Amino acid sequence: MLPRIVCGILLVVSLAQAQAIRNNLSFYENQLDRNDDGSSGAYRLGFQINFFGRIQDTLFVNNNRNVTFDAALPTYTPQRINETGRVIIAPFWSDVDTSGPRSSPATYGRGVVNGRPAFAANWRNVGYYNRKEDKLNSFQLVLVDRSDTAPGNFDMEFNYETIQWESGEASGGAGGTGGYSARAGYSNGSTVQADANFELPGSGLSRAFLDSNSNGLIRRRLNSDVPGRIVLEVRSGGVASTLTIEPDALLFTTDAPENKPALQRINMATNQGTVRYNVTTTTTPLSNPNWLFASPQSGQTPSQIVVDVTTESLQPGGYVGAVRIGPAGTLTTFGTQEVGVILAVGNTVPLVLRAGVVNAASFLPGVLSPGGIFSVFGLNLAGTTSSVNQTPIPDVLANVRVEINNQRLPMFFVSPTQINAMVPHNFQPVQNAVLRVVRNNIPGTPVRVDVVPAVPGVFQQATGVGVVVNQNGSVNTTSSRANWGDAIVVYATGLGPVRNAPNPGVPTSLTELSPTLTPATVSIGGRSANVVFSGLTPGFIGLYQVNAVVPTGLGSGAHALVVTSGDGYPSAPVTFFVN
Repeated sequence: MLPRIVCGILLVVSLAQAQAIRNNLSFYENQLDRNDDGSSGAYRLGFQINFFGRIQDTLFVNNNRNVTFDAALPTYTPQRINETGRVIIAPFWSDVDTSGPRSSPATYGRGVVNGRPAFAANWRNVGYYNRKEDKLNSFQLVLVDRSDTAPGNFDMEFNYETIQWESGEASGGAGGTGGYSARAGYSNGSTVQADANFELPGSGLSRAFLDSNSNGLIRRRLNSDVPGRIVLEVRSGGVASTLTIEPDALLFTTDAPENKPALQRINMATNQGTVRYNVTTTTTPLSNPNWLFASPQSGQTPSQIVVDVTTESLQPGGYVGAVRIGPAGTLTTFGTQEVGVILAVGNTVPLVLRAGVVNAASFLPGVLSPGGIFSVFGLNLAGTTSSVNQTPIPDVLANVRVEINNQRLPMFFVSPTQINAMVPHNFQPVQNAVLRVVRNNIPGTPVRVDVVPAVPGVFQQATGVGVVVNQNGSVNTTSSRANWGDAIVVYATGLGPVRNAPNPGVPTSLTELSPTLTPATVSIGGRSANVVFSGLTPGFIGLYQVNAVVPTGLGSGAHALVVTSGDGYPSAPVTFFVN
């Protein structure tokens, strides 16, 4: 029998944030022991990089969210990065503490990105000092060999998935905020060479990097079209002049076409020197007449761009455009960047961003899978709250529907700020698809999503403990634990294709099993668990289960449980308790 808590979780989930982390399995092959201020030994990159005139091929992975090249760095309170005296790259320097049971250890390894050798250090689901785990951060540093352009050239990627805290208690923080806040950037260890030191705007400023900030790290882009990914190109020993743009997106709203929204502004700066730029605008689909304008259309940094919209000739609905900022002249070397623009004309236009379309269990944004349950978060999604009481579940609920590439999807629940729906099992995977919420036949803002074969997520209780049923039928909690050798059932979604797939919106058969085409795997505390079955839960819609056996040798207490789909994509870890 499916526990009542699962049914509740399918209808109540929280907003997830942007994710840009690379999931190459080889990037996670090594890990630091759970610790406070520790570091790895010297680790070979597998390629050489030229970082401000110094050839480097080894580094140290420091628990406090940075890598250094000349020596390990145990310092936990972030100072100005150029004052460390270290050759350092810091995607998010702060006081990480992974000794709590819900916090995962830092990992690192070598792999390949776009056919080039690469190294990654990962701080995923990490807590803060002192053993705090009420808030967890996830982000990644990737170094990509670009010796195909010249010896020693490489790219630095700062990839951010979620940033919920910024400081530890020993750094003056309280509840993960305040005090000496996190910093991000790089340095060659010199305090006098200006072009060899850089910090992202907001470094050292309280709450500047957090998900709760409209310009937090998960919403920023640099030399990338992926939200949450900042790419710095290192060429001939120096970081190429790059353009920093804030904010990453603009939202204009008006209750009626004749009421023109106020102007908004984009701020621009560079990591070094001054660069010249050109500005263009585009709308999707191309509008006639055009409604989006930006000025001036050229200039040099630092500067502001004024963005204006006209609405008098537009029908009620959601519109999407972009301000594109590109290099002017042959001497300027930065990639063209975009600031997304959303325009809502009318009071009942559904407003959704890519970060608000999430896997209902893992909360991974912007990536869905056939057969998977997902949630949409936004504004004006519906005029009332309504849930289904019938099967098959409908594709229109309270005059609201959700579409991907104009195909309607079955829905469980709608409210003004949240919709729960599923992708039918027969939906074909597709990249860069268009998702829309349509309310009273008024289309909302179009959102780009990827539909991939599998994107697993384990459902969680409010405490972060996985929805796992013990052998005795109880739900796993700190007071109701499993034993070695017990049979357990893990409830998830997004595990991929199955045999005997049900029709859209129809419950899984009670008499004929629907196993995944390729069995999922389960690890608990880093140990493999024997999987007896993975597939759809009989009698339910979009719900998967994995039946497994608790491995022996696990210590008493909390362990990280991870479900990996048959094609090798892991879920985010959840907590699981063992006697």
